Amino acid sequence: MISTKGFKAYDIRGVVPSDVNEELAYALGRSLAFYLKAKTLVIGHDIRLSGPSLRDAAVRGMRDMGTHVIDLGQCGTEMIYFAVAHLKADGGMMITASHNPAEYNGMKLVRSESRPISGDTGLKDLAAMVTDPDFETKMHEVLLVYKQIEMQFDENGDLIVPDDYKLTITVSYDEKPGIQAISNTAPDLRPTPEHGEVYRDAEYKRLGTLSLLAGIDLLTGEAIPLVSETHKSSDFIEFLKILDKKYPSQDTIRIILDNHSAHTSKETRRFLDTMPKGRFKFVFTPKHGSWLNMIESFFSKMTRQMLRGIRVNTKQELEERIYKYFDEVNREPVVYHWKYKMDEISEEEAVSI
Repeated sequence: MISTKGFKAYDIRGVVPSDVNEELAYALGRSLAFYLKAKTLVIGHDIRLSGPSLRDAAVRGMRDMGTHVIDLGQCGTEMIYFAVAHLKADGGMMITASHNPAEYNGMKLVRSESRPISGDTGLKDLAAMVTDPDFETKMHEVLLVYKQIEMQFDENGDLIVPDDYKLTITVSYDEKPGIQAISNTAPDLRPTPEHGEVYRDAEYKRLGTLSLLAGIDLLTGEAIPLVSETHKSSDFIEFLKILDKKYPSQDTIRIILDNHSAHTSKETRRFLDTMPKGRFKFVFTPKHGSWLNMIESFFSKMTRQMLRGIRVNTKQELEERIYKYFDEVNREPVVYHWKYKMDEISEEEAVSI
């Protein structure tokens, strides 16, 4: 069994072979390639005697995922960082334990542009991937859903409507809690001919937080929001009611979501029991695998376009501006398509599920 003892806040370090071994290196290489959807990865190792065997195992894992591997051999960590950025690779792995004793070894991981992968930026997800024996099975279930969605469109990209008009609607759903309502303590200074930038006082006032519950219809691209003070079971049920009211009664509403307790609570199950059989179907992403859910890309885009640096006078204003953002997005909705690993899912398997 693979141990997570070596997973630290910023890298992986431990005693060889109890904490760090070839089994871990293989699983981590495989998981890193999938997590980054990597076409090319860079790898290297330091002077430690265990480095070459760990490198070989990690390379096998990467290549088993169809990833091209650039092996720098024995090198310094800075060479991995340079190579990933210079060669425009999707990420890299340096096998090293830095200043630790000789019996130690480990891995430092980076994504494209040599951005470090640490506990808060992917290392926890990777730890879950390498230690969860059911991760790939659960992941495969999500990929099958994406394949089935792909098959609902014809070669021209038009939705195929069944003769009985009974559709399976797939909604990619998640919550974004703790959105800060922040106000200025003084008005922004507008640009002038002498100063072409907006100047803002460093001081600000917190007005509280809101939670966003949202889904994307993967057939139409429409984004469906619900802004709430909380994200409890009752809020999730309100969102389900929005979906139930929105779609024809004969349709099946399939939701891709994570394993948050609100999604499986007694309160939620009681509500689902009141619905017609087959009305809702949940497809859960693996633990720490929410990145498989396409709405994560939408939330990331929303943060860059709208939430970062936003200033409001009240929480009500923040709520109104969130809803306005969704209205603007839905004027020209974009249909999201998952591409990675789709060629490995056959239509025959997707139809049989």
